[in-house]
Amino acid sequence: MNQQIPESDRAAVTLEIWQQILAENGFVNIKSISPLLVTGYDSHCYFRADYNNINCFIKCRVSKDIMEKEYRALKKLYQLYPDYFPMPVLYKNSDGNKMFLAIEYLEGDELSEDLIMRSSPDKRKRMFDSICKIAEILFEQKLIHRDFHCGNLMVPADGTIKLFDFQHVLGEGFEEDELNLQNPKRLRGTNKRLRPAPYLWDDMYSAYKILKMFEKYEIPEFAQKTEEIKSKIGKLRNDFLKNKFPMCAYWNYKGFIFYKISGLFRN
Repeated sequence: MNQQIPESDRAAVTLEIWQQILAENGFVNIKSISPLLVTGYDSHCYFRADYNNINCFIKCRVSKDIMEKEYRALKKLYQLYPDYFPMPVLYKNSDGNKMFLAIEYLEGDELSEDLIMRSSPDKRKRMFDSICKIAEILFEQKLIHRDFHCGNLMVPADGTIKLFDFQHVLGEGFEEDELNLQNPKRLRGTNKRLRPAPYLWDDMYSAYKILKMFEKYEIPEFAQKTEEIKSKIGKLRNDFLKNKFPMCAYWNYKGFIFYKISGLFRN
């Protein structure tokens, strides 16, 4: 569960201080690509810089939240499937609350209906296959991204999509999730557009909705692959609920009964 930090402490870390921290950790050619944003529980900003000849995208945060878990999840996935996830470069936490995560800078475009329409049939097929593969990998690795939407799917020139931004990830093997899952809010998505709504949907539903954007194009095995993804909707999240969630937490969310009833029609 997030713990708030006094706003004065969050605002005290300026862009200049972050640039100094990054320089001290070996980054060069540092360029700010966002203002410093102070929210209700953290402050954050983004940079682009080079580290050991790798061009990086860097997220900097003053927060009690755990960015290290995002790094661990991404490192695991990249080691197994480097074609579908960005390379994690460096994670560092200084002074307890000031942390940054550097990943390789991804060149390309965010996935969109317009991009799908403008792409060649071969590139369109690679985009479709990439989404299917990413969804399958998350399911097999028992990771719930919880923010699976077009804005987090980067499409490079060759069309092999990479999924990034694992700040909301939940998964087996993370000790902190054993405690976080006691809080019903932890399985929420962001409930915007294709993002999963609280309890009702998950990564597989989001992937299914995205894949439907390809329906009007002649994609081989479209029906088969979308049905395979559809058959997984709710199953991984339900596994978390069944095995890790205390029964008392079920009733703290009004959508649980609908979730269980709707599951009867999906299975």
